[in-house]
This record gives sequence, structure tokens and C-alpha cells, in this order.
Amino acid sequence: MTSFIALTAIGISGNKYELWAYPNRTVLQRVSGVYVFCRWVPDGHWVADYVGQAVDLNGRAGVGFGLHEKAADAVSLGTTHTAVMSVTGTEQFRCWVENDLIQSLGPPLNKIAPPGHGKRWA
Repeated sequence: MTSFIALTAIGISGNKYELWAYPNRTVLQRVSGVYVFCRWVPDGHWVADYVGQAVDLNGRAGVGFGLHEKAADAVSLGTTHTAVMSVTGTEQFRCWVENDLIQSLGPPLNKIAPPGHGKRWA
């Protein structure tokens, strides 16, 4: 069984999100949700490199990691894990959660990101 790390991220809205971080290419559940390509930095924090949403987390960010259009760039930044959370409801709601985290975490690989790229989170 693959080990995971529990993480908490706070969106720009103030909403708190509980995610589970797995090593890249881990087989994930085939559920809809939001994912974060991330890495642990020596000062004891996680850094988000990319935030996305998917109908199928496994196909997009689990075993499908190597096919993701941002995977090579994420790996070059040092991404080692994919943090995921299941999000039920509509695609519109998943996109809202995704954007909430993008605006908060400032991942450098997202097209539109606020100042503070690579902001640390616990």
C-alpha cells in the first residue's frame, strides 16, 4: 500500500481544504477532484507547482501523470508528489475550488497566478 501525507491548504476565500499527497504516478481513485503537483522544501513546507481539476484524478494526475502537459515542467521544478482531494458536484464547482487554490498558493505553472509564486503551505 502506498503511503500518503495529509496536507491542509487554505484558499484565497478562506476555505480550508484537506488533501492527500502521494508520490507521483501513484494509482489514485477514479473520482473527480482537484490536484496539486507539489514538493517538500528543506525549511519544512510544501510548495505548489501546479493546481488542476479533473473528472478522473487517476487518469489525469495519478497513473496519467506522465501524460500531463505540465508534468515535465513540474518535475524540472522538483515536484515529487501529487496532492489530491475528491470534489463532488459540477465541473463549475471543481473549477471554483481549483481557482481558489491557484489564487492562494500561486503555483508558477498555472497560466494566471498572483504575486508570490511558489508560496509555502502546510
